[in-house]
Amino acid sequence: EEWAVVKDDWKCPPQQDEKFCLDNCTCGAADTGENACFAPDIDHTSRRVQRDVIGWLRWLRSHLGFDAFRFDNTKGYAGKYTAEYIRASRPALSVGEFFDSNRHLVSQWIKESKGTSRTFDFGTRYKLRDSVKEDTYGHLMDTLWGPMMWWDKEHAVTFLDNHDTAGLLNDRFGDDRQIGMGYAYILTHPGIPCIFWLDWLGPNQAKIIELVGAREQAGVTASSNWKVAYAGPGLYAAFVGDRLAMKLGSSSWSPNQGLSKRVWARASGGDGWTVWLRSEDAGEESEE
Repeated sequence: EEWAVVKDDWKCPPQQDEKFCLDNCTCGAADTGENACFAPDIDHTSRRVQRDVIGWLRWLRSHLGFDAFRFDNTKGYAGKYTAEYIRASRPALSVGEFFDSNRHLVSQWIKESKGTSRTFDFGTRYKLRDSVKEDTYGHLMDTLWGPMMWWDKEHAVTFLDNHDTAGLLNDRFGDDRQIGMGYAYILTHPGIPCIFWLDWLGPNQAKIIELVGAREQAGVTASSNWKVAYAGPGLYAAFVGDRLAMKLGSSSWSPNQGLSKRVWARASGGDGWTVWLRSEDAGEESEE
């Protein structure tokens, strides 16, 4: 209904000069976020809208068993409303789709939403995709446009693809080999990794299961520490916590290099990647 949408959202080209809600209509208040040309934003300043959204979220929890929520296009309205909805419905997990990789903008939204919601880590997605495709991994060291792990790993939900990138945007992360490398990274690093349904049904499923098992065995969490051993042409190598090591790229590397005894055992691997788990009692000669 007209009262429930903002009064100043404009349509996409070639109708960019037309508003969704005409001036002679009983529209809602001004938009509190960015214009969304594909659909008008809901007027979240409206108490009626707020009551309806909160009531619906509570119903999803109490009647259908939903325990987590995804908030779509959170650039379209002020983050404080997301905080209100989460506090009122109290999900176990929530994630916002703030479709941006700019550190300042993303961190501002996290602040506006009072830290109540995590957000999809587009910086990791795009820098990791570029790294894997180019086989050069310095992109992952970008602390402004790159991985959220550098500045707020606990609010990061890492992913490779979603319904937008695999749908109308036609911007898939890569081929099956590159997708395998992508999961080798996000499933071994801090943040909360998200597995795309089409990838789960694809040829990488067995390796994804191995990687999830290695993550659990090593005790990797959203807040784990990690240390990059190298990030450059042909190689990304890192230690995550004190029980997991991994590498990406065409160049060889092993956490056992330079050690008198082999204390790292291979846990999983594929074309262009390997993951090791620490085995203190391995007691074997070092293998690189």
